Amino acid sequence: MNTGDTPVSSANGMLTTIAWGIGGKVEYALEGLIFVAAASIQWLRDELRVIYDSADSEYAAMRVPDSGGVYVVPAFTGLAAPYWDPYARGAILGLTRGSSRNHIIRATLESIAFQIKDVINCMEADAGLPVSEIRSMAARCGTTSSCSFRPTWSTSRSSVPARWNRPRAEPRFSRAWPADSGTARTNSVTRSHSTGPLCRTCPKKNVPPCTPAGRRPSPAPATGKSTNPPPHRPPTSRERPVTLLPAVEPTMYFIGVTTNKSSIMKVFPAWAKELGLNATLKGIDLPLGAPREAYREVVGFLKSDPMSLGALVTTHKLDIVSAARDLFDDFGPDAQLLHEISSISKRSAHLWGNAMDAVTSGLSLEAILPGSYWENSSADLVLLGAGGSSLALTLYLHKRAAAGLPGPKKIIVTNRRSLRLEEMREMHVRIGSTLPITYVQATDESTNDDVVANASPGSLIINATGLGKDRPGSPLTDGVTFPQGAIAWDFNYRGDLVFLDQARAQQPELEVQVEDGWVYFIHGWTRVIADVFNIDIPTRGAAFDRLSNIAQTVSQKENPS
Repeated sequence: MNTGDTPVSSANGMLTTIAWGIGGKVEYALEGLIFVAAASIQWLRDELRVIYDSADSEYAAMRVPDSGGVYVVPAFTGLAAPYWDPYARGAILGLTRGSSRNHIIRATLESIAFQIKDVINCMEADAGLPVSEIRSMAARCGTTSSCSFRPTWSTSRSSVPARWNRPRAEPRFSRAWPADSGTARTNSVTRSHSTGPLCRTCPKKNVPPCTPAGRRPSPAPATGKSTNPPPHRPPTSRERPVTLLPAVEPTMYFIGVTTNKSSIMKVFPAWAKELGLNATLKGIDLPLGAPREAYREVVGFLKSDPMSLGALVTTHKLDIVSAARDLFDDFGPDAQLLHEISSISKRSAHLWGNAMDAVTSGLSLEAILPGSYWENSSADLVLLGAGGSSLALTLYLHKRAAAGLPGPKKIIVTNRRSLRLEEMREMHVRIGSTLPITYVQATDESTNDDVVANASPGSLIINATGLGKDRPGSPLTDGVTFPQGAIAWDFNYRGDLVFLDQARAQQPELEVQVEDGWVYFIHGWTRVIADVFNIDIPTRGAAFDRLSNIAQTVSQKENPS
């Protein structure tokens, strides 16, 4: 807030600072400083791990209508304006049995807005004027992608318009500034702490007290009726118990999050008929990060129920092992190595856990590339994304190398989060991998563009980010240039596969081969079905092709184009 050519001390906890100096004339301002904003989203991502990418915070926050009474105080390094309390510590308040990860994520985003609101209240109190408009130079959520989540402030000025401008270039500072306040940023800033009282009580006459907006609502009046009754909220998936009834026929389970939406629920009966299996498939839905007891209940049920023969596991691969390791009698070698499972099966009275992804990713790769592809070739492998699928594929290539079989000249793995890359690197060190792997942190799509453009002719470029299926978009920009004769493979087979559209656009000129994840889907399910029912299912040839054709026919009937 511009205060002219004279330094002014704030009566409400703002900082006195230099706004700018032009032609020897210095202008001063009152500044509101917030210690923790984007860092709170990074905390959700890196420490709590409730989101995969910082931009996912917006999606999670919009999944609930409000914070459900949850409040987050992001005082990780104390509180700045207007409190100036270096001893303050963070807190999460208002948790109930119905509080979900989405409520906590939304409350964290709202805490940033509440801090900004506190500063605006105090600026209005110092100026004696209302703020008519708010502009944000870069509304960022701890990532390079813009976050469009817009919290609603419950104030008498809820009609104040806000402009959220995405700048062409990243500014040096990412803060929200009141419009037309005359505040400017400078690389050299001099601050003097105001000696006036803090914002809790404003001494100025004829100015309403600027009570921080982040405080909890006042108690209900004596009538016992709440002034703001909480909205009706249906039970969350955490509150709805998992119903596990003894199977009356041989049954395989699909353990996921929203299993009824998967096409496999329609495909499996047709496959069972083709394979001669008198069996059924049932879904078990568990929320992300379900309670430990829920995982143990599911595994205990599978172990004790005679007609329940096993399960395919998605999403919860790590959590099931962490929560119920002692309920398994043994694990396959890859499961022991990766500490995760994708298949649960029974052998006599023993319950087994197996990690099948290295096998299925390898079979899928062999279906796309001829067996001699890597011989006398300078082609590279570019893995866009460092998640479980990418790790599994590198494990398959490690086993090939250990057997003396050729592989890519070099492997480049990119990922937004450096933590994922470090976890992958540690795994490769633990297994003694000698693969020529380079790990690249790609904070934006342009970095991925550079990696792809610099790959050798004929390189295999894989989208393993989930973009196009789990979230819209592509890890590349439309300006990317694929290597001559490259193979573009998306692990996804459904969704808006922008990555493959970008590759198709360069097919005529650069002869880019395009492959989706359909074969990966078929191998993923058939390998686990073979494990659960202890039968042989071919991985190639006429029998495998029939299963693929059956799945394609059923899927087309379910989702006609």
